[in-house]
Amino acid sequence: MIIEELWLIKLLIAHLMTDFILQPRSWIEERKLKHFNSGKLYLHGVITALVAWLFIGWQYYLVAIILFATHTIIDGWKSYQKDSTPYFIIDQLLHLIVIFACWYFSFIEWKNTLMSWKEFNTNLPLWKLIAGFLFVTYPAGIIIGQFTDYQLSTSEAADACTRSYRRVTRIYRTK
Repeated sequence: MIIEELWLIKLLIAHLMTDFILQPRSWIEERKLKHFNSGKLYLHGVITALVAWLFIGWQYYLVAIILFATHTIIDGWKSYQKDSTPYFIIDQLLHLIVIFACWYFSFIEWKNTLMSWKEFNTNLPLWKLIAGFLFVTYPAGIIIGQFTDYQLSTSEAADACTRSYRRVTRIYRTK
């Protein structure tokens, strides 16, 4: 199991490196202007695939090809979208889904595919993790935004804190 986890971590590091460290801002700007006609889009896809391939091993050439194709398609699609948090999150989620799918399907035994699919679908900790990740990436931001839309002035906030403190200490003293 340690090898599989290490392999996944290497894929995630390759993604983070190539999407956030090795990709110059000028490539992103060119991609926004030229979309799928941008040479930098394909260069970024190649670099992403090569770094991942270097990290996980040469025998996983099919994973590198899949990463190149999907990364290029996802980033090409994103180039048509406006710069916004929801599109950034969707872009990153799509990349992560591909990475997790490559990882998962690289380590299952194909003769046991049906059993693996059943295990995947009944893996409660995994589904909790997915639900938690999805919640904290987008809905939590909306909820925080809703709570912070109405903010008290400094004096109102101080008065509210003082009243809350008095109530809590009054309740505590009566016990």
